[in-house]
Amino acid sequence: MNRKYILSCCSTSDLSLKEYKELDIEHIAFHYYMDNVEHIDDNFTSITSDAFYNAMASGVKTRTSQVNVEEFLNYFESFLKDGNDIIHLTLSSGISGVINSATTAATILSEKYPDRKIYIVDSLCGSGGYALLMYKLSELRKNKASIEEVKTYAENNRLRIIHHLFPSDLRYFFSGGRVRKAVGFISNIIHFCPIIEANKEGKMVFKKQAIGKRKAIFELYNLLKETADNGLNYNDLFIIAHAHMKDEAESFKIQIEGEFINLKDKIKIMEIGTTMGSHCGPGTMMLNYFGKRRD
Repeated sequence: MNRKYILSCCSTSDLSLKEYKELDIEHIAFHYYMDNVEHIDDNFTSITSDAFYNAMASGVKTRTSQVNVEEFLNYFESFLKDGNDIIHLTLSSGISGVINSATTAATILSEKYPDRKIYIVDSLCGSGGYALLMYKLSELRKNKASIEEVKTYAENNRLRIIHHLFPSDLRYFFSGGRVRKAVGFISNIIHFCPIIEANKEGKMVFKKQAIGKRKAIFELYNLLKETADNGLNYNDLFIIAHAHMKDEAESFKIQIEGEFINLKDKIKIMEIGTTMGSHCGPGTMMLNYFGKRRD
């Protein structure tokens, strides 16, 4: 009989509080700042997504900070002292150093609780892709998979989770140093919406160019048909993550369901949360699904 274990992730999976409860997943929150006022990334509980993204669009400056070692120590120990093992999936090391804090805390606590298992796994994913991975791991555990089997699945399949996205406004990327300010300024004038993907290191990198949202959505759809497992016969969980693009996401969902015949009732639309949204800004859309292994 498998010993009980905790399945855990960071708030940057952007799952809702309802989903965390339904999937029986624990999570620890990142922090974000609006004009230097600190807030907890509580999955749009203390602020609505509309209020958050409207504030960004009106010029409120946002930044984020990752979970620190002390926070992880307190968080993990709350489970360990009750006799639970833990497997925690972190936000991709390609976009955050949070795995270092989690690993340090796990090392310290392993000495205090030598009979407990504490596994820290780099998801190499973010937002909707991270959520997709957590959905699959929750399903495995529900089907009686051991903590080691869940860990192995995560490590073997994380690079199969595709992240294709586009931002509508590059101001939020160059404000964080992700592109040069001059490039961002020129790109906004011509409505440049670059297609970005996650690579094998979990970093977000340029894939191809598109001018305008309509062209960007067209390019995302073509990439979906090229890279999804079994092409138009794709038959697994599928996520559209967006930042203040609900109407466009709903329309895109209908378009995808019209040609991908197995995806009826399998496409989830979710909002990109405050931490991830602070870096991509309103007007971002991302597709997440299983496909060709990232290279």
